[in-house]
Amino acid sequence: MHEQVIGMASEETRTNGTDDPLADEGLLKYVRILKDNDVKVTSQRVRILEYLDLSQGHVDAETLHKVLRRENPSLSKTTVYNDLELFRKKGLVSVLTISGTERWYEMERGMHHHLLCDECGRIYNIDISCPYLGGMLHGEHKIKEVHGYFRGTCNTCLTAGTVEEDKED
Repeated sequence: MHEQVIGMASEETRTNGTDDPLADEGLLKYVRILKDNDVKVTSQRVRILEYLDLSQGHVDAETLHKVLRRENPSLSKTTVYNDLELFRKKGLVSVLTISGTERWYEMERGMHHHLLCDECGRIYNIDISCPYLGGMLHGEHKIKEVHGYFRGTCNTCLTAGTVEEDKED
């Protein structure tokens, strides 16, 4: 799924008629984000932001590297990891660790919760309010991040009818 997104975006956004990929109208949004956050603009950073933004989902660094390396074979894993960490520090991306030590990245979209599907492994954004959030954010502690997630079965897997009902012991 994610691999198709970047392929389509790359084809659709490269219509400026110049040889400078960073001058492309579709990519100027990401150039501006980098500049506004005092981050040096490189084609790799622009592509990472583009992918995270257009995928509208959660992606791990390995998948991101694999996909972006198709158009830039010299792109190293180290560059991807370093850029993702820089983006995290600048507040451009958020990092989610739901299952084990895997780190999933997404464009910073504000506070929201997640559903991890036990069947397909996908992570979905869920917009629900937390009744305790206001008190925590304005209380005696300094809260930097709030993570809430649910585990279960997504609608796609339920609709496919491949999910076995949980049996009580």
